[in-house]
Amino acid sequence: MKSNAYADLAQLLHELSVPLAAKHSGTFFIATEDNTSCRFAIKDGEITHCCYKRFHGSEAIQAIQAGLRGRAAFSENNNSLFRESDKVNHQDVVHQLGLTFPQTAATDEPSVEKKPAPEEPTYLKKTYRGQEILTERPKPDTKNAVKKPPRMYRGQIVND
Repeated sequence: MKSNAYADLAQLLHELSVPLAAKHSGTFFIATEDNTSCRFAIKDGEITHCCYKRFHGSEAIQAIQAGLRGRAAFSENNNSLFRESDKVNHQDVVHQLGLTFPQTAATDEPSVEKKPAPEEPTYLKKTYRGQEILTERPKPDTKNAVKKPPRMYRGQIVND
């Protein structure tokens, strides 16, 4: 959620269903109204672990069903540490929470066309004492590239 307002359980579950439907992996965080946290571990679009307050696994799911308000965020490819007791069965969680997944079709996504990179100009435009000077841009892969002039200090060449 982008705003500072707390969302109710239905909105939070809808936000949880988005990374599940997209088959993402990571951690789904919920910061609750009473300053506690709820975390779901998601691997390839399936919920593998859940913890809420001092509850773990299926107990956490039951505590969440009692009511929850908060702000949610999904951190992709973030593997937070979970206990062995946090493990849950994905199908059970989906059934208990009543999750519905938004339909994602490949045709709904906008097609992204790769545009060719613009070619660099063959001339380099420099301004020297108010006049513009066009010099040919050296090719980086050629052996005859222009070398930098030696560094000078008070008329003397400085060797670094």
